[in-house]
Amino acid sequence: MAAAIVDPGSLRHELVLENYAAIGDATGAIELRWTPVARFWGLVEPLAAAVRLLGQSELSEATHRVTLRMRRGIVRGMRLRRRGRIYEILSVQELDETGRHLVCQLREETA
Repeated sequence: MAAAIVDPGSLRHELVLENYAAIGDATGAIELRWTPVARFWGLVEPLAAAVRLLGQSELSEATHRVTLRMRRGIVRGMRLRRRGRIYEILSVQELDETGRHLVCQLREETA
C-alpha cells in the first residue's frame, strides 16, 4: 500500500482532546468531569447525518472523520472539542503504515 499524502495546510481545525477523569478537591470530594489533555490541529470532515428517536424526542446525530498528526494515547471513549462542538471518539486507526497520521471516526450529537 502506498503512503497517503496529507497536505499539512489542511490540518487547520484547532481541537482539544478531553478525557473523563476523577478530580479531587481540598475537602476530599471526588468529581467526575471532562478535562483537557492536549491541544492540536487536525482536518475535520463531515461524513453523514441522521435523526434517531430517543423516547419521545428526536436526536440529531452527525458523524465526522478527523485526520491528525500521529499522537499516542488517543483511544475510543475520549472526546474532541472544537468551537463549542463536542465529538465522541468512536474509533482510532493509523492512516497508513508510515505511522505519521491518525484517523478518528467521531459522532456529534445535537439537540
